[in-house]
Amino acid sequence: MFNKKMLLSVLIIGVVSLLAGSATWAYFQDTETSDDNTLTAGTLDLTLTNAPFTLTNKEPGDLGTETQTIQNIGSLAGELDIAVSAITNTEGTPLEFEVAPQGDGELGGVARMALWLDLDADGVFDEGTDISLKSDGTIATDDNTDAYYYDTIDSYGGETWDAIVATMDPDDEYDLVIRWEIPFGAIVDNTIQGDSISLDITFTLEQADVDNP
Repeated sequence: MFNKKMLLSVLIIGVVSLLAGSATWAYFQDTETSDDNTLTAGTLDLTLTNAPFTLTNKEPGDLGTETQTIQNIGSLAGELDIAVSAITNTEGTPLEFEVAPQGDGELGGVARMALWLDLDADGVFDEGTDISLKSDGTIATDDNTDAYYYDTIDSYGGETWDAIVATMDPDDEYDLVIRWEIPFGAIVDNTIQGDSISLDITFTLEQADVDNP
């Protein structure tokens, strides 16, 4: 017979089972997963157009302007440095007034140039914005369009302008303007005939927050 003790046992088992089962659904929960986490390095990438330039058959009184365009096509902002290599002077073929070659050539000590960075690439020096690169390695932002900080090409040899532009953002595009002339004057004589000059201009884009001398 189904007595009271058996009924009590059944009830106890039922309550225990109920309590045990409730542990699987007695609270709310929600789960989210962060998938496909990645780390990718950005890029610093300069392009250079309109370079190099070649000028031939020039004489005293000649002058001109060359423009080289640089653009940051990378994904990171960078600091722009510019450097001019040592100047290579090459002696021309001796003429009748030169008994022997005069050395490495004299043109670099006579011909002059001025460099400036045209930040908006409009071909006009904008005072307070555009930047002249002086032959002593310093810069200037004042309007000096009459003189353009000309100096002999030899005087630029080995100069570096560090952090000219502190931040060159992706897609920024600047023009380096190179004005040159072979002046008239007492220092210009027949010894420069046939002489030539060559030089390299190096553009470096480095992390904007790290200055590497």
